[in-house]
Amino acid sequence: MLITESSSGGSGLSSMLSSSGLGGLASLAGFSGSAGSSNSSLAVYLISSNPLLDAVTDTFGIVERYKIEKYVRASSRKALKKTLSAEFDDETGIFTVSFTDIDPVFAQRVVNFVIDWLGERFDELGLDSNKIKKENLEKNTERPGGMGKTDPKAG
Repeated sequence: MLITESSSGGSGLSSMLSSSGLGGLASLAGFSGSAGSSNSSLAVYLISSNPLLDAVTDTFGIVERYKIEKYVRASSRKALKKTLSAEFDDETGIFTVSFTDIDPVFAQRVVNFVIDWLGERFDELGLDSNKIKKENLEKNTERPGGMGKTDPKAG
């Protein structure tokens, strides 16, 4: 997964998190608005966040798969933290997610789910600047009156 850093710096990310109701997430992840804050730091933080771990647990039946009987939420989170990891390479901008399991197909499904989940969170927060630029360009090129596309039936 390629992560581009926000050109508005950490303060933009922090304010986006705050306005989305996730201000607590910003402070937990260490975002105080400093220039060192980044999308990659948020992604690395989210990998070990309870919402992601719980989503993986619920989607893939981790409780049953690992035969967890006591303290199912806490124990499933702990088990996933041992097998799910992420790393960001500052030089290339590549964010790597890995999941260790004896079944490689299952591991691949979990990684794909995690990548999709992270993408959805970044979309919700408006952190994909390329997507935002594309949407703005599409809005700005529409004709007045909502006739952005040519209609052969229109006179």
